[in-house]
Amino acid sequence: MKLLLIYFLFSVLLTSIACQPTERTADVLIKNVNIVNIDNGSIEQGKSIAIQGGAIIDVFDVGSRNYRAIGEVDATGKYATPGLWDMHVHF
Repeated sequence: MKLLLIYFLFSVLLTSIACQPTERTADVLIKNVNIVNIDNGSIEQGKSIAIQGGAIIDVFDVGSRNYRAIGEVDATGKYATPGLWDMHVHF
């Protein structure tokens, strides 16, 4: 009985450790931005954008993931519009 109790407590401990949120890193984190969905024209509110090495690495709901960033931008009331400009030139 003692051994069963020890196994149970050990499994609860391992489960609680495994369920801890992992902290990710990014260079810049843009929080609370409204994203314009260019496919259907809808506005996706309350999003965050993680940027690492000049590239977007993640787009997610505010508070759903844990990021530590060098710089953070509060974009409340602002909009992000991916793919708005075509950087196409002729020389």
